[in-house]
Parts: sequence; structure tokens; C-alpha cells
Amino acid sequence: MTALIQHQSTHVTQITAEAPGAIAVLRLWGPDAVTVANRLFRPKLGTRGLIQSQPGELRLGWFGMDEVVALIVTDSNLSTPPEVEIQGHGSPLLVQSILNLLQEEGIHLADHGQYLKHQGVGWLERLALDHFQRTNAPKAAQVIWNQVDGSLRNALVEIRDLIQAHDTHAAISRIDSLLLTAPWGTRLSRGFKVALAGAPNAGKSTLVNALAGYDRVLVSPVPGTTRDLVDVALTIDGWPFVVTDMAGLRDLAADPLEAAGIALARGQQSRADLVIRLFEPDAADGEIEIHASRHLTVMTKLDLISPQEASNLPSGILGISAKTGMGLDELMARMIIALIPEHQSIHGLVKPVVFDTEIEACLNQARQWINQESAVAASWRIDELLSKP
Repeated sequence: MTALIQHQSTHVTQITAEAPGAIAVLRLWGPDAVTVANRLFRPKLGTRGLIQSQPGELRLGWFGMDEVVALIVTDSNLSTPPEVEIQGHGSPLLVQSILNLLQEEGIHLADHGQYLKHQGVGWLERLALDHFQRTNAPKAAQVIWNQVDGSLRNALVEIRDLIQAHDTHAAISRIDSLLLTAPWGTRLSRGFKVALAGAPNAGKSTLVNALAGYDRVLVSPVPGTTRDLVDVALTIDGWPFVVTDMAGLRDLAADPLEAAGIALARGQQSRADLVIRLFEPDAADGEIEIHASRHLTVMTKLDLISPQEASNLPSGILGISAKTGMGLDELMARMIIALIPEHQSIHGLVKPVVFDTEIEACLNQARQWINQESAVAASWRIDELLSKP
């Protein structure tokens, strides 16, 4: 009975982002959408009600105190009840005033995901859309959007069909290919974690500010100034990064707060996707021990040494000056190379990618069941992901 009542309810959702903007778009759907909208809509010209409009006809008028454009939307074969779209000013206060009016009329507020589900959009694509909305990095967004558009679904269908055709060798090969995308694909909406490690005054905070393009972190010549973890979200060449400035690493710290910051910094290394080890020109690059599978070694303050010394750095060590900008482009390029597969260029963004840990877990489980000669269970697990409502 609850499901039936829910199905017969009328809902409203905001289609555009829930943030200040020039225009906001609301969509009403359900059996009473047109009736309620007609009751609240006041036309700017004439007395013809919204319910008398032709489908798709733009009508200028008011909802409460907000001037809007409203229209009735129907599908081509009239198989579902008409919906109403309201386009108004993007001020959150004005949007909320319309939502309040609709809720007073018994309309239920719904999120965008509920509307997409109502439209028949599958769980997999709705999940991808949620990730898409959480990234501002254009290349990451393009990768995720292609999963919204069906790239990953098509790959999963292929794997399921291979399992059902008893071609388990090909199915495992396809699963393994997809799983190779998970370590970086699951970072696309939250950013690749990069930790800066080094002795006090090695230039970590200065580098964060240079990468960010503004003074995000306090810089001081006093050792131990940074005592907490400071995360800075950046977009580098279209990819999302979260760079963490940490306390300077040293064995002895008289200040208990600095010692606590150093403990946090050491723990952060193990959680980072990439650690950048920084050292000054007069310090040995091996002074700071790094516990990370992927790291870059960088000598800072390149502007303090001669051009000849700068050109003769040991192999594998990059020299930079956050103060002058020398070497920063190369550092950012190496960060991308270290974390994003080389083939994932702008021409490879249409590939299927595992962008969520739940999908990754599903594929690992299906692979395990295939290895245990339980192809039926593996096929069921993939199909469950594809048919999830």
C-alpha cells in the first residue's frame, strides 16, 4: 500500500544545481502536477490558465512573487501523465519560495535522483550522474559522463554475456581490464590525494600556495609552523587533485602540538595516492624516510643555487622554485603521469571506467566466483548490478 501511495503522489524536484545561478528549473510530476500548477500560476497576459496551454507552450506569469516561465511537458505517445516545468530566477530564496508554495499544496519534495528513477534511468547511470555532479575537473567529468551515457553498462553486459556463453577466460580478461581502471577511476569525483612530505621549512606550504595560485597556507621561516593537515583542492590539466600540506618531518619536536602534527603527517603518507618528498638544496634528499608506493623526489628553492648546479641534479630528482615558478609545469606533468594511465588521453576518455567502489567490489566478487567455477553466481552478480532499480 505504501508503494502505491508513493507512486500516486505528486513530486517536485530542482533540475538545475542547488546553488545560486541565473536560472533555476523545477519539474513537477505525478497525477496532480498540472492541476496544482494551474492553481498557483498567474498569467502575465490574459486570463487563460496554465491547464489550457498546449504541450510545450511557454507561458509567462508568476508563482507567488516570482516571475517565471511555465510549460506543460508530455511524452510523444502520452503514456505518462503530463509534467510541468517551471523556469525562474536562480536565487535560492526565490526557488525556496516556490517550493514552499508547492509543498503547502501537498506536493512532495524529491531529489534529482528520484526524478531520474521516475524517468526510467537505471541505478548505474544515476550513480554515475551523482559522481559527475561532484567534480569540477573537466577531463574527470568527461570520463564520468561517458559512464552516464552507457559506456560502463555496455562493458558489464558484455561480461555477463561472456559468462553465460561459458567463455569464462574472456570474461575474466574483460573484468581484469575494467578493474585496472578502478584505482584512478574511483578518484575522479573526490580527487587524487597528494601528500607533501619534507623537513620543516623545506617549502611545502610555499609549494601549495604556488599550485593553488593564492596564499592558502601560512608561510613562516619558523620551523614547525604547519601542525595540522591542510587540504587544498586543485584542478591540474583537467584532472582533480587534493594536495595536503603536512607538518615538517623531524625526529625530535619539543612542542607537543608539533609532535602530534608530525604523527598525523606520517599517517597521511600511507593514505595518499602520491607522496612528493621535498628537500632544500643544502639538505640530503634521503634525510626524510617515505613510506609510499608512488612518490616523487623534488628539490625546492631552485632559485637559491646557480644555473649550473640546477642543470646537474641527480637523475630522478626534479628541481623547482615555488617562488619563481621554475619547474612547476614539469612537476604537475609528473603528478599526472604518476597517477593517470598514459593511454587515458583526451582521445581515450570514452572508455568504460570503474568509478565507484561498489562496482569494483562487484567485479572482484564475480571474478572470484568464476575462479571457483560458479559461473551462474558470477552472472547473477553482474546482472544484479545491471538491473538494480
